[in-house]
Amino acid sequence: SIFGAVYNGEVTGWEAGIKFQVGIADGLFTGYINISNNETPTIGGQLIGSLDAMITGVDASDATAISDAINTYITANFAGVTANFAGVTRGGITEALLAAGTHFDTLEVPA
Repeated sequence: SIFGAVYNGEVTGWEAGIKFQVGIADGLFTGYINISNNETPTIGGQLIGSLDAMITGVDASDATAISDAINTYITANFAGVTANFAGVTRGGITEALLAAGTHFDTLEVPA
């Protein structure tokens, strides 16, 4: 069986150039590392720096679980600025995380 995989991603939030790695094992996110981004440090950059805490342990192929985990974390930790994060999370990163999780579910070990 496949233990896990690491995916490299590059997406656009409010700005282009969000580069990251995300790990998946046993169908769950195991971690997120930001490589680089051009987001405003106190808004999108702050969110990107927190993505590891938001998604670790979340079902990697469940779009609702991913969205709920991100929204719950934002609401609890960044009150009053949720709309500012929409450009980062609703587009590129959330879609890329789901794509990685969906792909992971298709991996098979050669016989």
